[in-house]
Amino acid sequence: MFIHRMIMAALLWNSFALSMESDKQLREELAVYRKNVEDMLHAVVNDKASSEVLSNDYCNFSRPVYNYCDSRGKFWNKVTPLMLATFYDRQEMVELLIEKEVRLNLKDECGDTALHIAARTGRDHLVKQLLDAGAKAQIKNFTNQTPLHVAKSSLLWKYAPDYESKFENVFKMLAFE
Repeated sequence: MFIHRMIMAALLWNSFALSMESDKQLREELAVYRKNVEDMLHAVVNDKASSEVLSNDYCNFSRPVYNYCDSRGKFWNKVTPLMLATFYDRQEMVELLIEKEVRLNLKDECGDTALHIAARTGRDHLVKQLLDAGAKAQIKNFTNQTPLHVAKSSLLWKYAPDYESKFENVFKMLAFE
């Protein structure tokens, strides 16, 4: 009986040691993946479209990243590179991501798409670019608002007079979609 217990203990120890080693390998792989994603998002925020990070196929550009704090200190619960590029008004980066055929209609933690973000911030050039690429203007976020509704309720439109003409263009583009 004692020998059986010793054999069981040895087998359990071996499986524990193997699982610890595979967990260590998994943690290392996840750390490398996370660094690649953070490098990619950092390149997006800092508008480095020619970055080697973006030319390498480190990850799927359409995949949302959770719990990300960008290089400017803004915390994102769920973000895609396209959303970041739209938020920071990186037109060349948006073009690059569209060329890489990212999914345009993915939602963040509030249900907003990149088109919602562009409409809310009055970036008429990005609204046009996203619509031309196939973004859907009828998608509603979790508060049941389309990009047109989001634009019309934007604080920028209400309180920043120099944004007024941009928002008028946004309204026109989204109203016909």
